[in-house]
Amino acid sequence: MKLPPDQRPHFITLHYANVDSAGHKYGPNSRETSDAVRHVDEMIGKLVTGLSALSLPVDLFVVSDHGMDQEQGDWILLDKYADLSKFQGAGSLMYAPSEADAEKAYEQLKGASDKFEVYRRAAVPPSLHYNDNPREGDPVVVATGPYEIMAKTPDADHPLRAPNHGVHGYDPALLPNMRAIFYAAGPDIRPGVTVAPFENIHIYPLIAKILGLRIGNVDGKLEVLQPILREPQKTAASALSSEMLTAVSH
Repeated sequence: MKLPPDQRPHFITLHYANVDSAGHKYGPNSRETSDAVRHVDEMIGKLVTGLSALSLPVDLFVVSDHGMDQEQGDWILLDKYADLSKFQGAGSLMYAPSEADAEKAYEQLKGASDKFEVYRRAAVPPSLHYNDNPREGDPVVVATGPYEIMAKTPDADHPLRAPNHGVHGYDPALLPNMRAIFYAAGPDIRPGVTVAPFENIHIYPLIAKILGLRIGNVDGKLEVLQPILREPQKTAASALSSEMLTAVSH
């Protein structure tokens, strides 16, 4: 960051995994996870102090990619509810040998438990963006709470590990604890602005706008976060020779 302007990077990312690791191992409400949060907070404080000493115009983003919830219960094994003997399985994913087998498994799993919903792949709710790739398997099972799900019971040589104490990857619309944080500050950011909850996919076009980058069609929309820019029609891209953007993933 102290390189000459023509060599200085304009986009840097850091990933602090401490909180995620502690949350999985000990649970989101544990002392260990609280300690990890404090440690990451101290590291971000050191980062801010270091950035301030550079006298460079820096936009700082602090975001998380997900929340964390306390896991409930033991593993849910889908082959206890449906005949998956002919299926290939990977975690909770199911790969049927035929359309008939996929439909039969769907009928057997439908309504079998209140801990998950089951869909044929093409009928997965559009909001999940999970309905048009064969790698997703078919049928598709979506947990309704913080439950660990596996398609097929492992054999005796590969026993199941105990579920994690902390889990994520669930629909934020169903589990509010999956929601993440978003903070932004810098010369391009309007101070004191609060935005309504949004999907993290909208951060990408915002950063591209600040950097003056042209991007193709993506799921994210610039208009969602553009109001936080100090000058929505004119960003730091006009002075890239002396500017840098730092994004911090917490």
